Parts: sequence; structure tokens; C-alpha cells
Amino acid sequence: MKMKFCCVFYLLLILFLMAGSCGDSGTQPPEKKELEIAWKKIGLDSLIVYTVATSPEGTVFVGSDGKIFRSADHGETWQMVASSSVRDFYFSEFSLGYATISQDGILQSTDDGRSWERIFIKELRDDINSVAFAPNGYVYLGSVHHDESAGGIIKSTDRGTTWERTTYPDTLGAEILIITDTNRILTSGDGGILLSDDDGQTWNESRQGFRIHSGEISYAFSSAVDPIFKDIYVALDLDGVYKSTDNGSTWTPFNQMEIDVSRIKMSKNGFIFIVREDVRRAYYSSVEGGEWLDLTPDIPDIIVAYGGLAIDAVGYIYLGTTQGIYRSEKPILK
Repeated sequence: MKMKFCCVFYLLLILFLMAGSCGDSGTQPPEKKELEIAWKKIGLDSLIVYTVATSPEGTVFVGSDGKIFRSADHGETWQMVASSSVRDFYFSEFSLGYATISQDGILQSTDDGRSWERIFIKELRDDINSVAFAPNGYVYLGSVHHDESAGGIIKSTDRGTTWERTTYPDTLGAEILIITDTNRILTSGDGGILLSDDDGQTWNESRQGFRIHSGEISYAFSSAVDPIFKDIYVALDLDGVYKSTDNGSTWTPFNQMEIDVSRIKMSKNGFIFIVREDVRRAYYSSVEGGEWLDLTPDIPDIIVAYGGLAIDAVGYIYLGTTQGIYRSEKPILK
């Protein structure tokens, strides 16, 4: 009888400890995952790098002091390929690329950035700010203008040969453009996120999960899509990063809020990288959440540019700064 009582007692004790362990698991903070990143300066020493990007082919591009530089060897050597002040670069899987510029029109490349042509699109006025490529081959361009002139979003069904307007309101700017694997379009105008599931013919607002200030939602300034899980991340003006796991229908805050993020990039091994415009430094975090960890090179007076962050296909990280361009010594992908 005594032996039976002891067995029952120990069984209940084990069950109690297991229940306590399971109950605590939901309150544990995400495990902090850290990267070991050493930096190497890879050129353009005398230039201020404003933006850096990579193409699917692995080519690296830099916009700096009114010039475009190209590298096909992970930044070991550079060639100047065009003269223009570039805001950002966008590349598709079929060697088509665009560079948004501070002048009228937009730069187009059909040879992985070896050459660039300035084109003017009558359907959209100047200040083209965003570009997106859809899985169905369509190309979308968005203007930042918030007035009655020809702003809004246009699309091309023939890879940029001809263009047509969508019904997206001319009075709203398109700060970002995202195309999901289901061809859903996401953009941000005066505030929040707008969605279209019919190639831009109709639009619906996505508000659930965003913080509302004085009845309004901040507009999104930068975005990225997780290459593995396809979760969407957007940075709202002065309001941090938000994450969506359902193609933009609902959103949840990600990590620390009330920070000003100008750039988001994702890696294939579960990390998200940002540039904080408010402190001009670069940070990263696991996609599981936790905290933002500073990855900026430990160099006096270094400033990371608003668009000075990119990751190539093999996992090299690039930082564009006021002191040239830096690259991680080793890829972060294994």
C-alpha cells in the first residue's frame, strides 16, 4: 500500500512539473540569436554611398554622388556604368532592372545593369518612387505624388514596353509596392496599407493591427518579404516595423516600436536587417523577434545611408556609408 502511494505521489509530482513547464513556455522571450559579422572595406573610399542593392544574378550596385557603380565579384572591383543620382534599384528574375532617380523619368536596364537608359512614361509623372515585379510577369511603378496630377500606380503586361493606369487614386502616393506569390498588390499612400487582388483594378484598406495616431495610420516607408516563409514586413513612418503572416490582411508589431526605419532586408536563414534613419546605423534581429542588435562597423563617425543595406544571394551583407562601402568578410548563409 505504501509502495502504491509513493508511485502515485511521484506520478502526480511529474505531471505537476510538466504542466508548470508547459505553462511557462508561452511567456518565455524569444531566444536571442546572434551573428558573428566582421567587416571589410571594399572600395569607393572617397564617395558617399547613398544606396546599395543586389540583383538575382548576384551583381552589386551602388548609387553614389551622381553615379552608378556595378560589381560582378562581390565588391572586389567596381565599374562606373551610368551618371545619375539614384534613389534605389529594383531587379527582376529576368534581367530587367529599374533605378528610381531624382530627375524626371526612370532608368531601365535589360542586361543586369551593364547599361542604363533613361525613359519617360507619359502615364506617370516624375518622382517615380517604387517598383515591383509580379509572378505573372507584370511590372508596376508607383509615384510619390499626393495631388491631383498624374500620380498613382501604372502597370506593364509586356515587361515595360507599354504602360497602362490602374484605378489606384492619383491623389495617393505609392511609397512602397509589394507583389505576393498570389499576385496580391500591397502599397501605402497617405497612411496604412492598400490591397488589390485583381491587378490593381480595385483596392481595399488593411488596418487591422496597426497603431492609430489621432485617427490615422502612418504610411509605410520600406518593406521586405521573407524569402522562406513569405511573411511581409513593412516599416511605418516613425512607428517601427510590422509583420503580416496572411498576405497583408492583418498586422502585428515586430520588436521595438517608435523607431524610424528607412530600409528592410531579409536573409534566407531567418534574419531581418534594417537601417534606422533616426540614428543612421544598421541593426538585425531573428525573425522570431526579440531585440534589434547593432551590426554597424565599429568605426568613428560612420553613418549608414538611408538605403545603404543589401544582402546578395550567397549571404554577403553590404553597407553603404559616408566612408565608402563595407561588406561582411564571410557570407552569413552556410
